[in-house]
Amino acid sequence: MKSILLGVLVLFSASVIAAESPKVTGIYSNMHFAAEDVIGVEVFIVFSRNEYQAVVQCSEGEPGIPAVVPVAVSGSSISFKITSGQSGCPTTTFTGRLSKSGLSGTFEGTTGYPGFLKRGRSYWQ
Repeated sequence: MKSILLGVLVLFSASVIAAESPKVTGIYSNMHFAAEDVIGVEVFIVFSRNEYQAVVQCSEGEPGIPAVVPVAVSGSSISFKITSGQSGCPTTTFTGRLSKSGLSGTFEGTTGYPGFLKRGRSYWQ
């Protein structure tokens, strides 16, 4: 009886932990074609050796050169810093929160930009 109760407790604990911390890796994008321009932000998070890395690209008409940056992860919160304006993104820190459906976040110094990035396929696929 004790082993059954312990098994149920372990399964419940694992499901609670999984519910609190969504998968970090994936593609998050709100990039889209509008009139004659490509607009939006795309973040592709991967794991490399001992840390997460992101390929980040922003576009307000013409897509920038993707930047590869280290990502700090704490539970469902992430942050990274863009240091080059060539990516098309603001040269500042991005902070956001992951969920099963996507990534909500902003670049420091902006008013809600980029907002929600849906988890799924890349605009470029």
